[in-house]
Amino acid sequence: MALLLELVRRRGTPVRPVEIYHDVARHFPHLTQDDFALTRTDGRTKVFQNMIHWSRDHIKRRGLLASPTGPWAAAPGAGGALIDDLIARGGKPGQRVNDFVNGTEALPNLLGEAWAGSVRAKTARRSVPTPQPVSPPPTEPPAAAPPQSVPQTQTAGPSSRNGVKAALLTRLNRMQGYEFEQLVAKLLDALGFRDTQVVGQSGDEGVDLITYLDSPFIRAKVAVQVKRHSANVGPKDISYLRDRWGYRADRLLFVTTSAFTVGAQEVAEGQGDKPVQLISGDRLIDVMIEHGLGIITRPVLSYELDEDFFSGI
Repeated sequence: MALLLELVRRRGTPVRPVEIYHDVARHFPHLTQDDFALTRTDGRTKVFQNMIHWSRDHIKRRGLLASPTGPWAAAPGAGGALIDDLIARGGKPGQRVNDFVNGTEALPNLLGEAWAGSVRAKTARRSVPTPQPVSPPPTEPPAAAPPQSVPQTQTAGPSSRNGVKAALLTRLNRMQGYEFEQLVAKLLDALGFRDTQVVGQSGDEGVDLITYLDSPFIRAKVAVQVKRHSANVGPKDISYLRDRWGYRADRLLFVTTSAFTVGAQEVAEGQGDKPVQLISGDRLIDVMIEHGLGIITRPVLSYELDEDFFSGI
């Protein structure tokens, strides 16, 4: 908990979870790549990342976050609380702790190389005799690469786009729920929405993000619900969103990696009710491709004979 609070303080500006994983990892020299890759019983949630979110919840309950929702930022007074915690934990002189909090050192330099031993015992499923320090894991798992075997005499056609779409959908479905919420927030920011905040948590009453559509003449509040799963979204979920947020937001948006049932589409249109804009996984991926979000577009070389070169020979 102290480590996460210190790293959020050092950033100085609000940070999203996926942007802090790498910073946290370098403070755990005894953890191996296998430790970082361990998952919970659901087979998807990384134990290491889950512990970071657990620490964040404790920091929030202590009132040391500037905002209980949205990107993470330290509240005023967090530095003093951090110094008190580290002095109590490590028994180090106050000046030494103060220098650490206001510097850039790694936590093992203050508390010793074995400071995270108990953490490793919680995450490891098997003992590792002599774990060697490794480079921290990447912030994001590598995305599946699009097909590479495009003939040099052809340009990339629909099959290439379909391959990328399939890879993107697979990548989205590998995400944890809170990661998908962060991804949608990032996409909304890239598409011109403003002041996007991730608010999904227990008691959120059917909404995961709040964002705004801004123009010189109007500012509209948009409530967004996201679902990352394989089953199609039914009418009950659409009604739940509208019933609880139809009177609190100007626009309603529902984003999923799957699709919507016919009943859900009928409820979303809502004769006499505020409509709910539905974004299926297929539409979401099309938008990502159209705007170059989450993909890299590479030109394909094409070769043909230059008959002008041979003329006159």
